[in-house]
Amino acid sequence: DKITLIAVAPLTNLAAAHSIDPCFSSLLKEVVIMGGNMEGKGNITLSAEFNFYFDPEAANIVLEEFCCPLTLYTWELCLEHPIPATQFSQIAHPGHSPISQYLFWISHYSAYTHHNVDLVKMHSSPDVLAAKNNTGGGTVDGNDDTEGDKAFVTADPMAVASWIDPSIVLERHTRPVMVELGGHWTRGMCIVDWEKKAADPEVLTPPFFNKEEHRRGVGIPTRLDTHKIVQMMLRAAGAPTAAE
Repeated sequence: DKITLIAVAPLTNLAAAHSIDPCFSSLLKEVVIMGGNMEGKGNITLSAEFNFYFDPEAANIVLEEFCCPLTLYTWELCLEHPIPATQFSQIAHPGHSPISQYLFWISHYSAYTHHNVDLVKMHSSPDVLAAKNNTGGGTVDGNDDTEGDKAFVTADPMAVASWIDPSIVLERHTRPVMVELGGHWTRGMCIVDWEKKAADPEVLTPPFFNKEEHRRGVGIPTRLDTHKIVQMMLRAAGAPTAAE
């Protein structure tokens, strides 16, 4: 049976596997990728997401040469679907389970390691320290129970949860995606062909248009059910869920 591969880091190993065996991707059912961007917003540079910026050539190989279906969970999708701070405090709680205790302490460690700390005040629960780091998550201003509260941006768990429960994805588009390999300001940035212009010779002329080139569609979720993600993470952490 074919397996689904979920990539939550730079795609170097996948590109290397393809270079060793060009049939590698034919053995996969699907590749789910947490990385890249769809609106030019970056978290490591002005315009690039960390995983793609770290090795854009590898990302380009996966997007252009893999023959299995690809799904891309972008950085902007993470920003648009944060976890409310009060709920994150229950997921990363020192008293629910060993898993939630680990999440609590790794949040502290991440905050101090990245020297970018937000002390998030929770309602009748421990303070949680969360850092804006490039790969795992961070904190953003949010509209939660109280004015000025924070929300936790989750990346890798969001992609995994959406694969476990496909109903989490409420809206999805399929479009060609390119990666900028040069550029002083844009190396590693994704270019999503929202209008499907890359294959239209009336729009792009040589050398930008090549009639022999076929750009495949990549699945791009654009709207998620955050409530379902939170409930799944609460269950995984052994914390009380909404139904309980």
